[in-house]
Amino acid sequence: MSIDTQSETTDYLLFAIEHIQNPNRLWAFPVIGGTIKTLIILPVAIWLIIVRYAALILSIINALVVLFTGKYWEPAYTIVLGSMRLSTKANCFFLGLTDSYPGFSFDSGEGIELAIAMPTEPSRFFALPWIGLVVRLILLIPMLVVLYFIGILTVLVF
Repeated sequence: MSIDTQSETTDYLLFAIEHIQNPNRLWAFPVIGGTIKTLIILPVAIWLIIVRYAALILSIINALVVLFTGKYWEPAYTIVLGSMRLSTKANCFFLGLTDSYPGFSFDSGEGIELAIAMPTEPSRFFALPWIGLVVRLILLIPMLVVLYFIGILTVLVF
């Protein structure tokens, strides 16, 4: 897929959304468009809940695999990345960034691409059952504060 608009690339991440050339006017119609989108995306949302629970369980198992072997477990990586792709496609469809129905596939969708490279040398320290979780949460505090203020600004602007 060739997407050259709104992309951010590093050695580990690719996220790109293709600009909609001819947007569907029904989706933009007040109240009705949002209601229809909500109804047709419900099956995907239910599937996404199931997949996220599976991804959570596999992530816990993956932490043990990383702790003992020092390598990521391929099935856990595939399911977690697939759930992220599906969630991204569903959110982009619902928010009007794409008119393509997300479907139930874990692959990148039409007009949306999300790729994250599997770490080659994951940290065993972060895989420690409770210590790794606590350290990650502490490291996330500055980002959570920033997101909190962005949320307040968003509410004030709209």
